[in-house]
Amino acid sequence: MSDDATPTSPEPAGEGVPDVPSPATPPGYSVPPYPSVPGRSGDIPSLYPAEPTPPPYPSAGAWYPHATAPQYTGVAGPGYADTGATYGGMPPTGASGYQPVGAPYPPPHSHTTDGVSIAALVTGIIGTGPVALVLGIIGLRRTGAGRRGGRGFAIAGTVLGAVGILGWIVVGLFALFVWNTAHSVMDNYRTECADGDLYSCDSLYLMSGAGSDNEHFGNTCGERADSNQYGSCYRYDIDENGQLVDPWDTDDASTEADAYGDDPELDALWGACDAGDGDACNDLYFDSPVGSEYEEFGDTCGGRQEGGGWCS
Repeated sequence: MSDDATPTSPEPAGEGVPDVPSPATPPGYSVPPYPSVPGRSGDIPSLYPAEPTPPPYPSAGAWYPHATAPQYTGVAGPGYADTGATYGGMPPTGASGYQPVGAPYPPPHSHTTDGVSIAALVTGIIGTGPVALVLGIIGLRRTGAGRRGGRGFAIAGTVLGAVGILGWIVVGLFALFVWNTAHSVMDNYRTECADGDLYSCDSLYLMSGAGSDNEHFGNTCGERADSNQYGSCYRYDIDENGQLVDPWDTDDASTEADAYGDDPELDALWGACDAGDGDACNDLYFDSPVGSEYEEFGDTCGGRQEGGGWCS
């Protein structure tokens, strides 16, 4: 081969170009064999790990198991009804554990104590039954599902409010009973006063309300006195004509009864006092007109002692 010869590219085999023989192997040298690779045939080495064998495809009509199947929900598109169908083991739309499409998220929980619940407890303690009950019910609604703290306060306020209402009912019934009893007693006093029991007239006056008709009726001793007696009707008597008579009033004696012989009753006391009856002398002194001889005779116990003392 000359130096100016131009090399030409070998033509592919099968197109009339003979195969180029392999270079000669030097003497005493052998090519080592390539290591075999699992999963590979032949002696060509692989620079990458062997690929795993894919699982077989399911047979016709089979479906994925629920644990590994892709999950799809049967959300209806526009113009189609939601049939609630499930795909791959998923529950229908809106079922428990899944948020329905378009549904609002629940409000975040708050750790603050509800003020209404605290107010329910306070008003329940001070005894405002209806107020505590209403605030307690509102507090229960506000603290539901743990949205606010203080549910225990709301429960306590509700209970105390109910108990307070029951207490007010008991107090009201007791007051009504006392009022009816008092009116019954007052009616009895008025009836007895009208029948001539002057002690009942005083009781009616003292127990009646100020300015009431019962007070006026008792104060005038059943309308027998011309002036108010202020609870002193007991000291009067009632004569045959139904009028009040003061047994200590000496104005009923004749203004001319001054000396012995002017009044038969006083004359009888005079005689008894003169005979030594000390009680008769005392009665003569109190029943006689002021400044009369009857009074002086009784005061001196029939002329036996100085005046101004009790006759024994």
